[in-house]
Amino acid sequence: LSVSRGHSILAVHAGTMDPTSAPGQVWRLPLLAATGGKQTTGASLGRYNRHSARRRATMQGGTVVGSLGPATPNGVVFQDVDSVRCVDPLTGELLWVRSDVPPACELFGNDEIVIAQPVAGGEYLLLDTRDGRKIGSIDLPADRLLLTAGTNLATIRTASDRSLEVKLIDAATGDVVLEHRYPHGSDVRAIEPGCWVAMEPTGRLYY
Repeated sequence: LSVSRGHSILAVHAGTMDPTSAPGQVWRLPLLAATGGKQTTGASLGRYNRHSARRRATMQGGTVVGSLGPATPNGVVFQDVDSVRCVDPLTGELLWVRSDVPPACELFGNDEIVIAQPVAGGEYLLLDTRDGRKIGSIDLPADRLLLTAGTNLATIRTASDRSLEVKLIDAATGDVVLEHRYPHGSDVRAIEPGCWVAMEPTGRLYY
């Protein structure tokens, strides 16, 4: 299990099926932002809204730190200020690092592709999970983020008729996988790790 504590990234052994077995720390990596290194400010948390239960670790002044990305057999990906790093999931040994990625990105993906989404907007960067090589970039609508699952992300926006429009997009290709509008007055909430639920004013429930 990989965990971001804001000031560090750590891996925890979840134990066995034995209920008396206590989890143990496998490795811990301190982050530059929390150890007096280079700082970055002005990262907006506006994408995190009442529809999404996600929270980001921040320092005083709103600096986003400890952005944790996909954790796969090919590596654990995280961002430390303006560098994206990938480490061995068992040892924490550095596998690759890139320093040309905007700070405070949303990181998601799978064992093949890492997608870096700048919080402030702009093109999404596509990186190879195995070696950090840039595969390409893609421009997607800057709607509010609802959730991510693999290379898919769900966004939500209020349409001109005040309905809530939810789109599920494959960020690796830009293809819209699913699109649905819920009438004005609906309540839409993310249920991690990869679902959302919507309640219409009529009481009809979508899951």
